Amino acid sequence: MARRQLKSGGVLLLETRNWDRQPRQFDIRSDRAGPDFVLTETHRYDAASGVQTTEQTFEFVDRLISRVYQTRRYSFLDLRTMCLEAGFEQVEAFDETNAELSNESERLILRARANGCSR
Repeated sequence: MARRQLKSGGVLLLETRNWDRQPRQFDIRSDRAGPDFVLTETHRYDAASGVQTTEQTFEFVDRLISRVYQTRRYSFLDLRTMCLEAGFEQVEAFDETNAELSNESERLILRARANGCSR
């Protein structure tokens, strides 16, 4: 869908955490609080499937809400494959300093060029 929205020569930019970073920097637990609540999250990441599972607990003055959800985390290879399958002709990756993406890069910036788009 993103490719169809671009004019010929258009560029898709994506920026995300570099999930291939070594060593992986991953917060197992995070806590946040406001005047009326406390939010506690615990996270597990399965590198084989690329899925992060998060357990959230919201504590309010008069109630407790808990939920579990999963988020698919995509590597550069995953994103590149999807862009090429969508018809992008060029797919490149950089890091947060505009250097070549490496295992030490914290952020992943993907640039996909769309030649010959319908718009």
